[in-house]
Amino acid sequence: QECIVPRCVLSAVDATYCAKFVEFLHFLQLPFSLIQLLGSILSYAPYWLTCVTVKEAHRIGVFVHMVMHRMMTWRLETQAYEKECGSAVGFRDK
Repeated sequence: QECIVPRCVLSAVDATYCAKFVEFLHFLQLPFSLIQLLGSILSYAPYWLTCVTVKEAHRIGVFVHMVMHRMMTWRLETQAYEKECGSAVGFRDK
């Protein structure tokens, strides 16, 4: 969160990179909770938007859009969820 958030406001390319980076971390099966990471990042999004410029808000929107698009794919497509998240470390409760 502390590395991703500052970078995603630098440019639209950086916001895209950050979203792809989060996705890449998930696919590497690293021992961290993807749900907690995304939850903390997305829960702070409304607070960011009150203290950033219009261009920075657009960049945050690019990042959030890309992350939410992936999450909606998992939610709506059972096969995609099972394939990409079924045994993923980041989706375990404990």
